[in-house]
Amino acid sequence: MVAVAGSGRVRGMPYEAFRLLLGTAMMIWGAGEVVLAVDHLDDVMGYPAPGDAISALAAPFGVYALIRAPRSSRADWPGVRLGLDALLLACGITLLCWRTGLVGAGQELTGDAVINGVIVFTDCSILGIVLMVCLRDTGCRLWPAVPGVIFHGLADLSVMLLAAGEVARPVPWQAMALWSLAWPLMAVALVRYRRSNPTADSDGTRDRQEVVAAQVTVVLTFLAVAAAMLLARSDGQDALARGSLALGGVLGLLLLARELISAYLRLRLTQRLRSQAFRDALTGLPNRRALMERIGELHLGHRPWAVLTLDLDGFKEINDRLGQGGGDRLLVAAARALREFGPAEVMVARTGADEFVVLAPGDLAAGAVLGERLRTAVGTALEGEAPGAGLSASVGVGRLLPEPDSGVRAHGDGNRIEGLAESTAALVAAKASGRASVEVYTGPVAAQRERRLRLEHRLRLAIAAGSVHTVGQPIVDLTDGRLSGFESLARWKDEELGPIPPDEFIAVAEQTGMVVALGEHLIGETLAAAARAGVFRAGLSLSVNASPIQLRAPGFVDLIRSQLGHLGIPARLVVVEITEAILVDEGDPAIGVLAELRGLGVELAIDDFGTGYSALGYLRRLPVQVLKFDKTLTQSLLSEAKTVAIVDGVIRMSHRLGIRVVMEGIENEAEAERCRAVAADRGQGWLYGRPMSWPQVAEVVAQTSEPGLRTP
Repeated sequence: MVAVAGSGRVRGMPYEAFRLLLGTAMMIWGAGEVVLAVDHLDDVMGYPAPGDAISALAAPFGVYALIRAPRSSRADWPGVRLGLDALLLACGITLLCWRTGLVGAGQELTGDAVINGVIVFTDCSILGIVLMVCLRDTGCRLWPAVPGVIFHGLADLSVMLLAAGEVARPVPWQAMALWSLAWPLMAVALVRYRRSNPTADSDGTRDRQEVVAAQVTVVLTFLAVAAAMLLARSDGQDALARGSLALGGVLGLLLLARELISAYLRLRLTQRLRSQAFRDALTGLPNRRALMERIGELHLGHRPWAVLTLDLDGFKEINDRLGQGGGDRLLVAAARALREFGPAEVMVARTGADEFVVLAPGDLAAGAVLGERLRTAVGTALEGEAPGAGLSASVGVGRLLPEPDSGVRAHGDGNRIEGLAESTAALVAAKASGRASVEVYTGPVAAQRERRLRLEHRLRLAIAAGSVHTVGQPIVDLTDGRLSGFESLARWKDEELGPIPPDEFIAVAEQTGMVVALGEHLIGETLAAAARAGVFRAGLSLSVNASPIQLRAPGFVDLIRSQLGHLGIPARLVVVEITEAILVDEGDPAIGVLAELRGLGVELAIDDFGTGYSALGYLRRLPVQVLKFDKTLTQSLLSEAKTVAIVDGVIRMSHRLGIRVVMEGIENEAEAERCRAVAADRGQGWLYGRPMSWPQVAEVVAQTSEPGLRTP
C-alpha cells in the first residue's frame, strides 16, 4: 500500500487510473496473503491453497496497471504493443521452465502442473511488462522492480520445485527469503516511479528506446525458446508435448497479433508521413508539393484550368500587431472561406505565409469571375476575425494549358509551372494597382512579365560582361556654390532593351540576388575611376550607394577596406549612402556593418530621407554624418508650408547632432534659395550639373587648382 500511495504523488488522469488499478491489485493480493497466513498457522498448507487463488486474481489488475502506467512514449497503441511484447517474453520463459523443471518424471498433464504453469506465466508476464516499461522509458525509475519481480518469480518457482509431489507442503525458507527481498524492491520502485519529461527527451531518443525494447523482446524470447528445445527433459513426454504445444500455439497467436498490429501501424505511419509531406499543418490545406503534383496531373489532360494566386493585403503588419496567434486565426479563416466558396472541383493550396493558390476548371474569364468571388469571401472572413483592421485580398489569374497531343514538351518541366508564373505576375500587378483587386494575366501584365524576364536575363549577361557602369554628379556647398564632391550613379544601356532606368534594373538585381555581384563591380569601378579623375587628390568626397542586401551579405566591409588600401584613398573622403528603409529593424545585421564601416573612417549617409519611415530616432542611435533629403521634399518647399516647417525642424535638429544636410533634386535658383533659407549645407541637382562620365569629372576637377570651383 505504500507503493500505491507513492504512485499518487504526481497528479493527473493517467496517474489516477494507474493508482486505482494498482491499488485494486494490491488489495486483492493482500487479502490472499491474509488467507495464506491464517492457513500457515499450522506450519503446513495445501497446494494450491485458497489464498493462492485469491492472490492470483490480483494478477490481471496488476498487469493492466503496468500496461496503463504513464510513460513518455508517443508511439501508437503503446499499451497494446507493450502487453504483446511482455506476453511473448512470458511465453518463451514459461516454455523454458515447463520443459526443464515444472513437469516431474513420468508425470501426466495434471491440474497442479497447469496451475504451476499459470503462476510462472503470470510472474513472467509481470516481469516482461516491468522490463518493457523500463526499456521504453529509461527515466521512469522503475528499474528496482525488475530484480524484485525476478526474486518473486524465483520464490514461486522454489515452492513448486522444492515441495513437488506433496499435497500439503511447508513453505521453503528459500521462498520466504526471496519474497522478503522481492516486495521491498517492488515497493521502492513503485514509490519512485514517475514518467520521464516528454519535452526533455528528443524524438530520436524515444524512437531508439522503442527499438531497443523490441530487440530485447525478440532476443530474450528466442533465447528462451532455444534453451527450452536444447535443455528439455527426456521424461514426462506427454505432459511436455501437450504443454509445449499449448504454449507454442499461444506464442504463435501472439506473434501473429503483433505482426498484424505492426502492419497496421506501418500503414498509419505511411499515411501520417504522406499527410505531413503534402498537407499544411496550420490550415489542413494541400501544400506546395501537393499542388505541383496536381498540376502535373492536370497538365496531361485536355481541359484548360485557371490558376489563381491569392495574397492577403497588409498581412505582415496586422500579424505583427496581433501576434502569431492572431495571424494564424486569420490564415485559418481565409483557408475556410476558400474551401467553402470554391466549386467542387477546385483545389485550394497554401503555398506561402499568406499566399494561397486555387486550381479551377475553366479559362481566364471563368478564373476572373471566381477570383472576384473568392476575394470577396476572404475579405468578409478576415473582417469577421479582425474587425476594423482593413484586411483584404488581391488575386492574380493565370492559365494552365494542357500538354500537346504529341506528348512532346516544348518547354520541358518548366512548362508545368507556367500557370503559376502567370498568376504570380498578375498578382504583382494587382497589388501594384491597389489593394482588394483581381488582375488577369493578359495584355499589359503579360508584356510587363516578358520585359521582366528579358531584363533579368540581359542583366545577368551585363554583370558578367561588366557593361553596367557609373557616372558622377556634383555636390556643392550651398553657402558659396563651391564643389564639395560627387555622387556615383549606376547606368546601363542594353543592346536589345536600350537605356534601363536605375530604379528598374537595381530592383531586379535585388530580387534575384545579383545585386551583390553588381555592387562589388560598381564600387570597385567607381573608386578606381574617381581616383584616376583626381577627385581624392583634390580633397573632394565621393558618395557610393549600397543596397541593403549588400550590407547583409558577408564581405562588404572587407571589400571597402581592400579598395581603400589598394587605391590609397583616405577613408574620410568616401561616403556610403543607404536608404532609410533598411533601418526599420533594430536587430538587422546591417546595423553592425554600419558600425564597422564607421570604424574604418568612412562616412555614412541616409539617402532619400522623407520617402520611407523617416524615424528620427535613427539619427541619434546610428553613426550617421550626412542626411540627404529626397528631391520630392526639395521641390515641394516652394509650394507647401508644412514641408518647409518639417524640413526646417529636421535640419535644425540634425545640425545639433553634428549631421550635415544635403538637398537632392535642385533644378533652379528658386529651389536653391529656399534650401539656403532653411540652412541646408549642400545641394545636388541639375542646377549644379547633370550626371557625367568620369573623364568629364576629371575635366571639372582640373579646372581649379583647389576644391571649391562652382560647376557650370
